[in-house]
Amino acid sequence: MLSDSTALALGIPNSPGYNIGLWSETDDRKRFDAFFDWVTAHYTHKSVTSENPDDLEFSHPSDIPHSMDDLSYSQRAEYTCLDAFSYNGCDRKLRSCDTTVFAALTKRALFDKAHAEKLPNVRVRYMGSGTSPGVVIWLLWTLRKYAENPPEELYGSDAERARDIKFIIQTEGNHFIFWEDPEEAIRQYSATINL
Repeated sequence: MLSDSTALALGIPNSPGYNIGLWSETDDRKRFDAFFDWVTAHYTHKSVTSENPDDLEFSHPSDIPHSMDDLSYSQRAEYTCLDAFSYNGCDRKLRSCDTTVFAALTKRALFDKAHAEKLPNVRVRYMGSGTSPGVVIWLLWTLRKYAENPPEELYGSDAERARDIKFIIQTEGNHFIFWEDPEEAIRQYSATINL
């Protein structure tokens, strides 16, 4: 099961509403804080099912308190790693990787029938969260389209759907539903796994 992935992790170009501004921040702490605020926020979308990017909110979170807002800065530091966001940190290095590497891995996992025969019973389930940032909902829509018709420019001319792949967008919660409402998170994860 995959939940609220990034385009980079799947080798897919970023969405039209992707705000890269926080990644250009040179101060490690400011970049980390901006990312944390962005990823823990709730976003109000016009529709999470329309597959129209104009219906998604990419930049402006709602007034709903962010996940983990109840933690002090020192408590938050226990759950996170500023070093990953430092200039030489793994997250910054990951962003400079050639995305064709990630596209190749996605192809092997989803669109390579010969490779899929080695683990024939693997099912793929992708869950999106209804108040997560627009970029992750857009990615779910995009990957769902790619699952039906893998684009040659990303995955090659021999790419074809090789797995049982299903998608769901949960209407409740954001990327951190497990923090805010663990029981609802378990319900959502179970519903997704059992599609």
